[in-house]
Amino acid sequence: MEIMQEEAATFGIEINWSKTKIQAVGIKHYPSVEHVAGNDVEVVVVVVVVVVVVVVVVVVVIYTQRLKTTVTRCWLLDQTNTSSTSGRKFRL
Repeated sequence: MEIMQEEAATFGIEINWSKTKIQAVGIKHYPSVEHVAGNDVEVVVVVVVVVVVVVVVVVVVIYTQRLKTTVTRCWLLDQTNTSSTSGRKFRL
């Protein structure tokens, strides 16, 4: 992060240290604040497992809805083909 600060200075810009966070991944005991380049930077925990579970649930719901739609369309097509009123059609 100190190198990043030096690189930013060459372009005349500064890092906003109050918005900068350090992600602690897989660390049981971590400090709540790290001292970097003369600035205090907050250390935050990343919860990866919860994100993965939510993504899996969303994918399953989408797949189920698509499967349900496909089955309904197939049933409607079958009903249309076996119907005695051949002029009646469903828009899918």
